[in-house]
Amino acid sequence: LHNLIVLFGYKKQINEKLSLLALTLNQINAGPESVSLKNYQPGFYTLFTIAKSNTLKYKLGALYKYEFSGPFIIPLFGVDWQVNDKLQVFGTLPITANVIYKPGDKLGYGLSFKGSIATYALESGGTDTYLQENNNEIHALLDYYVAENIVLQAKVGYQIDNKYRRYSPDDKVDAHMGPVVLGDDRTPISRIYG
Repeated sequence: LHNLIVLFGYKKQINEKLSLLALTLNQINAGPESVSLKNYQPGFYTLFTIAKSNTLKYKLGALYKYEFSGPFIIPLFGVDWQVNDKLQVFGTLPITANVIYKPGDKLGYGLSFKGSIATYALESGGTDTYLQENNNEIHALLDYYVAENIVLQAKVGYQIDNKYRRYSPDDKVDAHMGPVVLGDDRTPISRIYG
């Protein structure tokens, strides 16, 4: 499977407590025989960050992507909290979550979560289909801080939910809204891991 994504973004500090991040997601997800502009999947990501203090920021936004299964729309809720000088909690749910403990200047360790849904255009023997990937992972991680803004990271993880299902291109949902799927009466052509 191939994934090509080009992001264009805009970041604006609206006032001292509020900022905006807006991204266009321009992607093609496809198998080797299906990489073409006809499989273009547009998307938009908008996130407002509200600074409550120097150590606590909240994030609210939304993600929209066109997937081959139908529209994918999820609300985003996040936090960036420097609990103390060694512990940080940050992420944007339901996509990412991280807890990092940094006992010194060079090393940190913690846990992370990553959730994703993606669809890929496939062609096999002249028949078009799409593959839907649902993936949720947890990781233990180790960070090594080379410089202030350069970090090397090692991860060991486990996939807590990993499903691949293949569908006919006309088999769609009304909308994905995070874990809630509206109008899903699709029948998979084949399943891998669930």
